[in-house]
Amino acid sequence: LCANLLKCHISKSDLVMKKQVNGTVKRFNKENHPKEVEKLYEAFAERFSCMLVREKNWWFQAVYDDLTLAIYYDENKKAAGYMLYKIENYKMTVEEFVSLHNEARNGLWNFICQHDSMIKELEMTVSENEQLLYTLQEPRVKTEIKPYFMGRIV
Repeated sequence: LCANLLKCHISKSDLVMKKQVNGTVKRFNKENHPKEVEKLYEAFAERFSCMLVREKNWWFQAVYDDLTLAIYYDENKKAAGYMLYKIENYKMTVEEFVSLHNEARNGLWNFICQHDSMIKELEMTVSENEQLLYTLQEPRVKTEIKPYFMGRIV
């Protein structure tokens, strides 16, 4: 097994904002896809084995679907994290959460928390190495391990 994902179920009461960060979050969709997200994914993927190479077509055909993209930009306007999400029936589903450092992680988390009036629950799929869960006020959230990618040595 090369990689696992964690599927986390977080209740609205656990959406507690972290210390304010100096960056901003901007939303995008398939129609205004920014090249920056591809570079963010590549920088994130370099840290791990078995990550897929995503060409631009892959983003449009397999990644976006009906999701909205949110990119965190630091105070120098440099992209440092992103998430792909949707909100339906009072539930926010984050399909992909990528942060290159703690500031981006906190900025994206605060972005999620700002939606607390629109949602009753949050379901996030994150890398098994994602540190976000350890930083939550209540880190004991319901979590499932999802096998993501397998490799075979021949």
